[in-house]
Amino acid sequence: MRHRVMKDPIASDKHSSKKKRYTEHIEQTHRQGKLRNATIDSDCVQFSFCFLGTVVLEWCCNPGSLIARYSRRIPHTKAVRLGLHNIDLADAVQVAKLRRMGSQYLVSNGALRVFVSIPCTCWCKMQSLNVHQHGKAFEDRLQRERQHSQHMMRLFLSTYRQWKRESPTKVSGAFEWPQNFGWDSDKNSDITGLLKTLPYNALFDGCAFGLKYKGRYLKKPWRIATDHVRLAAALDGQLCRGDHSHAGTIGKAAKASESYPPRLAQCITDAFLEAL
Repeated sequence: MRHRVMKDPIASDKHSSKKKRYTEHIEQTHRQGKLRNATIDSDCVQFSFCFLGTVVLEWCCNPGSLIARYSRRIPHTKAVRLGLHNIDLADAVQVAKLRRMGSQYLVSNGALRVFVSIPCTCWCKMQSLNVHQHGKAFEDRLQRERQHSQHMMRLFLSTYRQWKRESPTKVSGAFEWPQNFGWDSDKNSDITGLLKTLPYNALFDGCAFGLKYKGRYLKKPWRIATDHVRLAAALDGQLCRGDHSHAGTIGKAAKASESYPPRLAQCITDAFLEAL
């Protein structure tokens, strides 16, 4: 995740291919847990907590996500991307510092919206085929990546639950993953706790919100768990109409879909920032 918090990550195409390569490297490094000595860029994060209103936190989302950009268009709202450019969300010390900052902001009568999308490639069902093809070494690496993903989920949940206990009417969260990635509690034991904390579910297809890659629709079934009733209602049941064909959501197409199509980002933002 490359960009500074208060800059629009898609405002300029200058050096775009270099930024893309760097972003992919950072995301891979994050999944492997190699940047454990990074420190939180408290000036960048604290800046967004220095006003009275609502702060939208994009927790480990793709750097091209439009959620923060669309949120900033709404009066009395600021948005901050949380990623390796300003915090390692797999580091318990840094997350604890973020937790304290958020708690102080809530005490000052601010509100928080937390939108989460932890890296999930390790939970793809295709990984079973990769294990079969590549053997024990790949299986061991995959297990380490899943443990790292679960560790990040636990840090998010512990932080979010504290904020929710402190200010139940001023905090709301949403956790997004593709429908077939990581939601199986038999393989990911932390999902049960997540779904208790964020009890409302929305199932929807990307093509219903205009998701395309190189002019072709991508169906990409998504799932969002949330405690915000209006957000779940706005998204749930928005499925493919069946009047178009789809390209496969794999490779570069899958990567491009992580940024969310504008209609989806707008729908999420409008509903998520409504009062609880």
